[in-house]
Amino acid sequence: DIIPLDELYRICEYARSITLERPALLGRIIARPYVGEPGNFTRTANRRDLAVSPFAPTVLDKLNEAGIDTYAVGKINDIFNGAGINHDMGHNKS
Repeated sequence: DIIPLDELYRICEYARSITLERPALLGRIIARPYVGEPGNFTRTANRRDLAVSPFAPTVLDKLNEAGIDTYAVGKINDIFNGAGINHDMGHNKS
């Protein structure tokens, strides 16, 4: 609990805002909070992913345009920022 959760999110949102263009472009910023003491930290369920949407249509978008449902498993929905995905099957955000 060195950095309060709201502060961690604010820092990550700022990092996202300055890494949206080249040369500093990053695909995803992950706010991954932990609790505990040095040498014994545990992840919490409060993870937040801040991803960049694809810059151009993807195969997922083309499938949607053709009336075909798309499903995301694991972290795929986060990686694509939900773009082109009809159904998020979820995942363990650890």
